[in-house]
Amino acid sequence: VSRFDIPKHYSTMATQRDLKMLLRPLLTRRPDLALVGRYLIIRPFCHHLRGVHFSIERWGNDCSAELFFWQLSDGHRSPFFHSSNAKLERQGELGFWLKLGWDKDREASSAALCRALEDRMLPVVQDLRDYRDFLVSKMAPAGAETTGDGPKYWPEVLCMIAEGRFEEGLHHLAPNLEGIWASIPEDDEVTEECRYSGISFYRLAYLRRLLRTDPSAVFPLLHEWEERGVKSMKLEEHWISTPFPGEKERQDRRV
Repeated sequence: VSRFDIPKHYSTMATQRDLKMLLRPLLTRRPDLALVGRYLIIRPFCHHLRGVHFSIERWGNDCSAELFFWQLSDGHRSPFFHSSNAKLERQGELGFWLKLGWDKDREASSAALCRALEDRMLPVVQDLRDYRDFLVSKMAPAGAETTGDGPKYWPEVLCMIAEGRFEEGLHHLAPNLEGIWASIPEDDEVTEECRYSGISFYRLAYLRRLLRTDPSAVFPLLHEWEERGVKSMKLEEHWISTPFPGEKERQDRRV
């Protein structure tokens, strides 16, 4: 069915071309923003990607905008944390709907979308430095909180490892690999397939083995995971590859 054959009481899905038109005023004012696919990203970026994702609704032609935060070293190939997982009372504040009929007055829709992004959405995510900042932001999912000296969720463990706190990271990594549905291989069972597995826990098992057997290979692995994610989303021109905090500290000590 052609988009021109759709009945008048429906609106068409906002395509990437539509999004470029809708976001043109904002992109003109903000050279630190770029639209890549259906992602509006804050650039340049190093270890964390932040911005807005324009999702496609499953059952209709609505298009929703939601914030995202991505810790590139987690090995995923696309952003993992979205504001749609935030507490319900926050979701309306953190999102925006291009509802049916948005294309009847494109100029008004553009103004409303750009205003929502610039005034109330992007300020929430633009200053997040790492996952620990995410945990105390409005984007944090229900029940999420910093855990003090208690067990750490694996993205927080990656923060420790990025800071060079390998022993502490290894200690907190273990509980993430216990009591889950997946059968996690022991160190002597970990294969190269785990390195790029689509299942986070297999990648973490690979990382755990390196922490125990070859710590010098940990930072190169995290850089490799970052580069793989960046390339999978075609973001190379907006990315600056820099040393991790713990890596830079070790380099400075050698000088």
